[in-house]
Amino acid sequence: MTAASRSDGHKCESDAAAHLKRGDKELVSRLWGQAGQAFSIVDISPDRSRVLLSLDLRQTYPNEQSRYLMLSVALTDTREAQWRNAWDILGWKDCDATIDPQGFSDDGNAVLLVRPSVLSPLRHPGCVEAPTLYAIDSQGRATTMPIGTTIQRYAKVVRPQWQTCATDPDLAGVCFTVHGRLSYWNGAPATRISVIGTKRILGVPDEIVPESIASQVSDSVEALGNYRVCPMTKERPGHMQMVCIDSAENVTYKSRR
Repeated sequence: MTAASRSDGHKCESDAAAHLKRGDKELVSRLWGQAGQAFSIVDISPDRSRVLLSLDLRQTYPNEQSRYLMLSVALTDTREAQWRNAWDILGWKDCDATIDPQGFSDDGNAVLLVRPSVLSPLRHPGCVEAPTLYAIDSQGRATTMPIGTTIQRYAKVVRPQWQTCATDPDLAGVCFTVHGRLSYWNGAPATRISVIGTKRILGVPDEIVPESIASQVSDSVEALGNYRVCPMTKERPGHMQMVCIDSAENVTYKSRR
């Protein structure tokens, strides 16, 4: 996955692409060019002919967790990724849920895990009452699968090496320390720190969470600790401030209620 940004001094443009290699042939699938999105390569199909891509839409409050996930099953012999909203694939309208792309089934269908939303209270009606697995066929039709079905990973999962962020020349201010809970949410960024004793929530780009923490936190486990964070955006009332985590101390993990 690569990304690039360009500026002519007046406006900034950005784009991203997924690089897919089969033998000595490399194909480049351009991704959605809108800035401020979070892309993931979820997995590759058993026959290596398709790749499941996901895109978290970064939207402003109060819609940042509404219809936030886009999906694409890109063919490895094409240069175009066709995106569809997960809510449209599942035939939903405006309802709240947490959707986690899982990968591919043994017969090559994309698989999604859908769970009740972590929002409390819900802003829209709930999409589902219990965790449900859906298989999405090549025509975009969704069918349920038995919950507990094992979804095998066909690609090697690789995380980039995490580096400290305090020396980033593009920081928006001075680093500071907060005592908070790091957990996963609906929407983008999925990783957020709730500052204890306040209503403040800080967003953390998923790809720069320290590996020691990312390997322990899950949808059902949160990390309580002291976080030294550095601002990537200015603090503005009514907006989530984006930060990177420079270090963490006294971190404990516990189940989310």
